[in-house]
Amino acid sequence: GSISVIGYNVTTNNDTVNITAKENTTIENSNISGNQGVNIDDENGTTTINATNVTAENGSVNITGNQGVNIGNGTNVTAADNVTIDSSNGSVNVTGSNVTANNGTVNITAKENVTIENSNISGNQGVDINASNGTTTINATNITSPNGTVNISGNQAVNIGNGTNISGQGDITINSSNGSINVTGSNITTNNSVNMTAAENITINNSNISGNEINTEAGNNTVIQNSTINATNITINSTNSTVIDNNNVNISNNTNINGNSTQFTNNTGVIDHNPSENGKTKPTEEVKKDNPNLTIVNPINTYLDPNYNDWLLEDDQAYNNGAATDEGRFYTPRIVASSDMNFNREEGISVAANNSELNNYLSARGFTLQTCSIIDPEALRDRLDLDPRDRIDLTRLCSYVNDQLRRTGKIPTHLPLDVLPTTVASAIQNANQGNSVAANLDDSDAE
Repeated sequence: GSISVIGYNVTTNNDTVNITAKENTTIENSNISGNQGVNIDDENGTTTINATNVTAENGSVNITGNQGVNIGNGTNVTAADNVTIDSSNGSVNVTGSNVTANNGTVNITAKENVTIENSNISGNQGVDINASNGTTTINATNITSPNGTVNISGNQAVNIGNGTNISGQGDITINSSNGSINVTGSNITTNNSVNMTAAENITINNSNISGNEINTEAGNNTVIQNSTINATNITINSTNSTVIDNNNVNISNNTNINGNSTQFTNNTGVIDHNPSENGKTKPTEEVKKDNPNLTIVNPINTYLDPNYNDWLLEDDQAYNNGAATDEGRFYTPRIVASSDMNFNREEGISVAANNSELNNYLSARGFTLQTCSIIDPEALRDRLDLDPRDRIDLTRLCSYVNDQLRRTGKIPTHLPLDVLPTTVASAIQNANQGNSVAANLDDSDAE
């Protein structure tokens, strides 16, 4: 049958309190205290607890209801160890209540929906909230884990809003394996990582998100607007569109934005260096155009100079092939006439400019030979997205191609082996070991 406890004190000083019913369990205006633990179980019905104190001074509290659990109206659930609130076939509702695990974990789980409103949930070692087949909704609630992680999931959706505060010492993970995540007017804070994963959309609006790492993964679209973002690194991945708009950001290292279409606009605050969109660094002038009030501490100034004829003719530009092979990282790229380059004149080795090894190398780094012919080599040393070895190699190659374009008006069809990137030159030499190379400089070129 059913059990009703109205206005009673149920206490055991040395043991566990067990309240079990076949049908429904109702507890109101009561005190339930078990020194070693409290178990309240409804095998086939719903458990409802209102305006009641449920306490386990040295153990755990387990509250279950097969068809549902409702906890509300100023109920306090406190355990020295863990608190578990579960409905194996129904929903869980926690309203206007306090749930605390002083030394353990709070677990709130349901087969259907989990709804938490106007409550305080605290698990010293962690908080786990899960709606395995439904939606998790959290409003105007404080969720904290001073020494653990916070995991919130809802199979169909996760909705967090109306002044909810979520904080943890460890990672904060929010997941919807078949739906969307919506965070509105809320604060999410940790010293570790904030991770959000949704099969559909991720929407963050008018919220504060703070973590060492912020990572989101959306199967459809991501929109982050009107929010404050604080992170060392942030990575936003979407299958379709990613929109980061009108936020105040403070990102001390990497900003990575990925999606079929991306938008990074109207943001203010400070980022360390240029954001990366789909693996490519966004030029400073584009970032500033779209975000005029955003400060970039270490901007990457990569641009094509329309007046390249002027800087190619500057008298103080000189090329030093030895400096280009210096293993130090303080090499300053400069340009000279090809006559000043130290080619391998004995062998006179050159290769076709359109060879596959070079094309693959340039393509992997976002370059073409045409781009290399007019890019300012001086700007390459600021390309922090390039490996130091690549910066040296590309500076040498682009300096040579620049000079040949100035001298002949054409991009060269053959390139001396000495100006090729190190890995390209090695690959070509290995492929042609014991054979003649693709082409040789004629006598006039070698002189």
